[in-house]
Amino acid sequence: QERVNCMKDFRKQHEQLQAVIVRVLKPQSSTIQGSQKEPVLEPSLETDDLSSVREVKLAYENVKVVDCLDLTPEGNAAWDAALKRYDERIDRVETRIAARLRDQLGTAKNANEMFRIFSRFNALFVRGHIRGAIREYQAQLIQRVKDDIEALHNKFKMQYSQTDTNRMCTKLDFPPVSSAIIWARQIDHQLQTYLQRVEAVLGKGWESHVEGQKLKKDGDDFRQKLNTQQLFEEWKKSVEARPHIVQ
Repeated sequence: QERVNCMKDFRKQHEQLQAVIVRVLKPQSSTIQGSQKEPVLEPSLETDDLSSVREVKLAYENVKVVDCLDLTPEGNAAWDAALKRYDERIDRVETRIAARLRDQLGTAKNANEMFRIFSRFNALFVRGHIRGAIREYQAQLIQRVKDDIEALHNKFKMQYSQTDTNRMCTKLDFPPVSSAIIWARQIDHQLQTYLQRVEAVLGKGWESHVEGQKLKKDGDDFRQKLNTQQLFEEWKKSVEARPHIVQ
């Protein structure tokens, strides 16, 4: 029973890994210009990517040929050897993917392009080779997020009444309370975008990461300041307190 459970766990982990690798390596889909009804074109994998996918599949095939229910010393040795061969093949695949990831990050033209690359590959960040390949870029991009949030915070501390947005809305005769609420919500939306970048860089479960924990706390504190409910309630009370003129 223990061997059967081990085989079930192994198969589940392999299928998850294979699905992630295929999804990560698959090129972006594109559509033919013209009618929306025309089918989506699914680009084929590049040669190196196809080789990686085949390598993962072959690694599992080599394990399947072993009789996992053979509990004799010879059977146990065969099972252990099959798992070792599997790990070696997966290790080669991860090494190739890590090299490709570093190449893409190294030639990225700007931070936004690096964020997109991280977002594509972050499902593999739990793998040792991948995690090691992106560590230096992680630190760089996390600092970029911190700087962006700090700049956003400074923008908020200016207060809405001192902003160009307020002056423009005043000229356009927008209600001051409405425009102030819209301004705060725009900042909140931008803050959410920056925090999503943290997930792209650190991967799923980023809130438990050392850097992620601090950024999440800072983000939550900032969002509390952006809450416009009190501003709305004060406006509502002022309106209700006005004398109503009945025609």
